[in-house]
Amino acid sequence: MGKMTAAARAADKPRAAVKRLEWFDRRRLFWIVLIAGGLVYSQAQFWNQPSAGDRANWDYFAQVIARGGVPYRDVVNIKSPLSAYIGAAAILVSKPLGLRDVLAIRLTFFVLAVLTLGFTFLVALDYFKSIRIALFTANSNAYF
Repeated sequence: MGKMTAAARAADKPRAAVKRLEWFDRRRLFWIVLIAGGLVYSQAQFWNQPSAGDRANWDYFAQVIARGGVPYRDVVNIKSPLSAYIGAAAILVSKPLGLRDVLAIRLTFFVLAVLTLGFTFLVALDYFKSIRIALFTANSNAYF
């Protein structure tokens, strides 16, 4: 009988962990994922990395659009200009704040990357109905 009680207690441990996770509602978990994603992505120190290669092209593309240039006439890239328009909007919004162009672009895409993790978590939570799978999905998305 004592062995049965120990086995029952061992089986209840995972249930207790799930019960603790259920204490967090969707909104709290979403914010936790956002904060954790921000901490993970900030480890790359995007503000200290030089602009080189493709990133430099997109930064320049955004700067030209922010100055009133027209894509594919004033600056050419073989890809669609949505990323450059997002960067140009970041430049225009941050101009009154005195933020440098490249830093504004990087902050904007940092926020978009963190939001992608948060919404990936919410979609996985809705689809799989499992907090563990949703956290795993957001976590694995953070590293790719």
